[in-house]
Amino acid sequence: MNWLEHTCANLPAGGVAIVSSSQYGWVTEWEWCLVIDREATEADLEESHILEEVGETMWTTVIGVSHCPFCGDRLASTTGRCAPTVHFQHMDYTAWHTKIQ
Repeated sequence: MNWLEHTCANLPAGGVAIVSSSQYGWVTEWEWCLVIDREATEADLEESHILEEVGETMWTTVIGVSHCPFCGDRLASTTGRCAPTVHFQHMDYTAWHTKIQ
């Protein structure tokens, strides 16, 4: 599995990436995904008995994309996959069991 990542000057620093969907085995419709991660802060640790350290991932949202939402560039396709509907998944790691929505 190759790690492919789109980079552009408008991409927010930290917590946001646009990567090849092959990084997420359950994604079959999209070739590229916008990934948004929320990492725990010291304040989050004080509010949760599940989280153990600063920087631990609290939740991740993965959304299928065909264009970069920050620069507008069409993301290069090698497979031709691109579903007509938006596919997303939100994974919450702040409980004993991961909640997937």
